[in-house]
Amino acid sequence: MIKRLSLIVLFFVMMLSVGKVSAAAALPSSAVWFTPASASVGSAITLNALVYNNQSVSATVTVTFTNTTSKEKIAAMTDTIAAQSAKTITANWIMPAKNTVVTATVTGAFDKNKKSLPALLGVLGTVTVGNTPTPLINGISFPGSTQLNAWFTPVLTTMESFRKKEAISFAHMRDSNPGNSVTNTYYTMGASLFTNPAFFYIAALLLLLLLLRFIVNLIF
Repeated sequence: MIKRLSLIVLFFVMMLSVGKVSAAAALPSSAVWFTPASASVGSAITLNALVYNNQSVSATVTVTFTNTTSKEKIAAMTDTIAAQSAKTITANWIMPAKNTVVTATVTGAFDKNKKSLPALLGVLGTVTVGNTPTPLINGISFPGSTQLNAWFTPVLTTMESFRKKEAISFAHMRDSNPGNSVTNTYYTMGASLFTNPAFFYIAALLLLLLLLRFIVNLIF
């Protein structure tokens, strides 16, 4: 009984610690954001959307920024992204007088032969543009209690930021070492893992389960 209680206490201490560290990081909470955040009404701002090309070929993508409130298109920007890499697509706008939800969507994606890449199409996320933006992760506000949001949101925010940074880092190292096949394979696998959110979070979950199993075996 005492050992089980100790395990439960240890688990919650770990979770609370992660929440506090994550909250202190103050990292971007969405794949879509605007700068400068302190812009005054009527001044120029930049809308940003981070796009990941998880395909094995370079892609020319079109990102459409839409005023979700009025359903009006703000801008459609096109750029080319190397294979297994990421790039921030930007558009100019004006700070609105009222908080406005802006959605960024990949509305077009083609390889160099003009072949469509449907896997890249879809909503990237949303951001509330205004003086008091609502914290979001990939455009989703997590439901539940305030306490749960206070812990869960910064944890996933930190994980998302880490995933994106590592994806860019591995892609850069891969492209910087084209001659070394062994090193290039390692960097390519790393870029693929961090670029694909499903693979990353499944791996993170498995790692957490292994850690918990290790703790259980250590205590009991």
